[in-house]
Amino acid sequence: MKGLIIGCGKIGALFDGPNDKEILTHAHAYHAHSQITQWALVDPNEKNLKLASQRWQKPGYASIKLALKHIDPDVVSICTPTSQHFNSINEIIPL
Repeated sequence: MKGLIIGCGKIGALFDGPNDKEILTHAHAYHAHSQITQWALVDPNEKNLKLASQRWQKPGYASIKLALKHIDPDVVSICTPTSQHFNSINEIIPL
């Protein structure tokens, strides 16, 4: 399976790292899941995106549209503020 994490802040990717004992983020859950073999990160915040991409050794994209051109995800985690969820969903599954 392929995955996509939208939002590279705390709960998306930055509360923990790949060697931490406890799984606190979506990135760590993807990393630990044996059936998610390919995944990427999305965040318009360049600093968070770079930090998360380096920490998890995964590709990062500045926009959902760009990420979807490179990965056709089976699962998507939306880890943005609640007020942004609807817009993210509309970009993933256009009406």
